[in-house]
Amino acid sequence: MRNRSVNFSGSALVAALFLVALVLIATVGPELYSISNETMDLRARLAPPVLLGGTFAHPFGTDDLGRDVLIRLLYSIRVTIAVAFLATGFGATIGIVIGLLAAHFRGWVDDLLVVLIDLQAAVPYLLMVLALITVFGSNMTMFVLALGLHGWERYARLARGVALSLKNHGFALAVKGLGAGPLRIYGRHLLPNMAGVLITNFTLALPQVILLESSLSFLGVGIQAPETSLGGMVGFGRDYLTTAWWIAVIPALVIFAISIAVTAVGEEMREKLDPTVSQR
Repeated sequence: MRNRSVNFSGSALVAALFLVALVLIATVGPELYSISNETMDLRARLAPPVLLGGTFAHPFGTDDLGRDVLIRLLYSIRVTIAVAFLATGFGATIGIVIGLLAAHFRGWVDDLLVVLIDLQAAVPYLLMVLALITVFGSNMTMFVLALGLHGWERYARLARGVALSLKNHGFALAVKGLGAGPLRIYGRHLLPNMAGVLITNFTLALPQVILLESSLSFLGVGIQAPETSLGGMVGFGRDYLTTAWWIAVIPALVIFAISIAVTAVGEEMREKLDPTVSQR
C-alpha cells in the first residue's frame, strides 16, 4: 500500500496551529510565573479579569480563594490533554491487541472476543466508570485507566476487520511463505498498513475523551485536588456563575475550543488517511 501524506489546509491548519500553540503555552507558561495553581491571595479573591476592570496581576481574574484563574487554566490544560492522550492510547492499545488476536486465531477465540467486544459496547460506559471509581478509588492512575475503557471496542472491531482483509493479501502471504512469524507479520507488515485508519480513529476519539474527563471532573469523580483539570474548574465555578462567571466560563470555552480544534484535525486526517473516505 502506498503511504499517504497529510497536508493540512484551511480550517484544519488553523486548528492544528491553535493546538500546538495551546500546548506550548500551557507547558511553558506556568514556569514563567512565581506562583502555582494553588497559591492563594485572599485580598484579591473574586477579582475580575482585565477586560472587566481587573489588573494585569491576574489577567483572567481570581476565584473565591484568590487563586489566579490563568495559572489554574494553564495547569488544567496540561492535565486534561495529558489524561486524554494517555487514556485514548490505553484504550487503543487494548482494542488493537484484542482485534488482532481475534483475526489471527479465528474459531472459538474469535467468537469469544467478539462477544466481549459486543458486551463492552452494550454496557453503559458512565455506569461502569462510576462503579470502577467507587470500588478502586479516584486516584489519577485509576481515572486514566477507567477513561481508557471508553471506545476500545471500536479499535478492536476496526483492527479485526482490517487484519482479516489484509492477512490474505499477496504481500502478507509472501512474508508468511518466507517463514515469518505472527509477530513479524502483524507488527511489521499489517499494522503499518492499517496505521492510517487507526490514527484517524484515535484523533476523532480524543475530543470525546476530553469531554468525558471534563464531565466526570465536573461531577466531582474525576481529577482530585490538589490537581486540577478544565472540567474541575468548571465544576468549582458553577456556584459563582452570577457573581464571578469567569471562574467557570473561561475553562468551559477552552474545552469547547479544544474539542472543535481536535475534531477539525481528526476530520482532515480522516479524509487524507482513511481509504474508504479518500477514494470517494
